[in-house]
Formats: sequence, structure tokens, C-alpha cells
Amino acid sequence: MTRGDVFIQVFSELCDEPQKIIAEMLHAIRDSMPPETHTFDEEISENEAVILFDELIQDKEAVLEWFLEGYRRFIVRSRQGRSDA
Repeated sequence: MTRGDVFIQVFSELCDEPQKIIAEMLHAIRDSMPPETHTFDEEISENEAVILFDELIQDKEAVLEWFLEGYRRFIVRSRQGRSDA
């Protein structure tokens, strides 16, 4: 399991959206970031995944705000890139 898998589970639960939709959003964000700026692809143990999930759920409002802001910024950058072409 990766850190990204845990994020997908958390955001799916927080947003009440299918994991497939959340995964697409996370992959879009991840692909727009330099690999050294995130740890979404890092493999973690099942125990680490449970701990991470619990930590993220405990601070769900801040986590959800962070995710949606990141996705909003991705959309803005994507639109700006297309208008420059």
C-alpha cells in the first residue's frame, strides 16, 4: 500500500465520493508535482497505513481543505497552461 492509497481512502470517506474519482484527482495533482515534492508513491506497511489513516481522519477538516485547495490550484495552472498555447 502507498501513502497515496491511504489519502484516496481518507478523501473518499470525507467527500463521500467513490475512490475511483478521488484517485483520478490525486493522480492529476501528483502528476503536476515534481516527484521530490510528495510522498504519494511511497510504499508503507499496513501498520503505518492505519496510523496515517487515523491521523488524517482526526484532522479531517484541515486535510479536506488542503486537498481541495491543491486540486483548485492544479485546475488553475492547467487552464493557464492551455491559454498560453
